[in-house]
Amino acid sequence: MTGPAINPDSMAFHETVETPEQVQLQLELAGLGTRSIAFILDALIRYGVLISVLVAIMLMFSLTKEDFVMANSHVMGHIIVIGLIILFFAAEWIYYAVFEWYWNGQTPGKRAVHIRVLKDGGGPISFLDSALRNLLRPIDSTGPMCAVGILFIFFSRKNKRPGDFAARTIVVRERRHMLSQIL
Repeated sequence: MTGPAINPDSMAFHETVETPEQVQLQLELAGLGTRSIAFILDALIRYGVLISVLVAIMLMFSLTKEDFVMANSHVMGHIIVIGLIILFFAAEWIYYAVFEWYWNGQTPGKRAVHIRVLKDGGGPISFLDSALRNLLRPIDSTGPMCAVGILFIFFSRKNKRPGDFAARTIVVRERRHMLSQIL
C-alpha cells in the first residue's frame, strides 16, 4: 500500500491499495462536504422516524401534560424517560451500526451521495468495525463535539474522524462509470 495521494486532475485525495493479486486500486477518499451531506440526510431520516414514534406513543397513550401532572406517578415518568433514552440510543447508534453492516458500509445518506465505509486495506467492514466506529460518534458527531470530527476529517491525511481511526476504516466515494466512459 502506497498511501494517500492527490490526483492533480480532480484535486481529490486517493488511497492506493494493493489486492492479494497485486493489483493496485485507486480509491477516492470522501471529503468533508460529501460526508456532511450524508450525515444531514441520515439525521433527517433518524429524527423523522424518532419524532414519528414519539407522536405515535403520545397518541397511543393519549398523554397530555395535564395527565402527567394529575397522575402524580413517578414510575410512569421513569418508564417514559427510560423509553426515550432507548429510542435516542437506537436512533444515534444502532441506525448507523446496523445499516453500515447490512448495506456493506452504507447508510441511506451515504448511499444517496455514493460514499461507502471500507477497511483501511479496501476490504468490506464487519459488524464489529461498524459498531466500534459508531461507538465513538458522540465524541465527534454530536452537538458541539461535531467540531472535533470536522477538524479530524479536515486535518487527517485520509479524511478520518476518531471513529475511523479506532476501527481502522476509511470512507470512499463510489464512482458510477457509464460503459461509454470505459470504452
